[in-house]
Amino acid sequence: RPFSGPLKPQMGALLWPTIEYYGFIKSNNNPEIYLIKADNNFIRIKKGETKNDISIYKVFKDSIVLSFQKNERTFHIKK
Repeated sequence: RPFSGPLKPQMGALLWPTIEYYGFIKSNNNPEIYLIKADNNFIRIKKGETKNDISIYKVFKDSIVLSFQKNERTFHIKK
């Protein structure tokens, strides 16, 4: 007998924007500003900020860990 109840939505894979990490700008009196390109748009973001659902989780010398919709992913600096 066919099921006639409401359908549950399918859980698909999270689609991250295309991300490139370009490094950071350091200033004596201000927090570092990190340069990220997300879907061909440059974003200047500080640790603790969220822009376009993207936030900085951790920072390393050669890479950055970003959070997007509660999922983390590591990106290495683009040379």
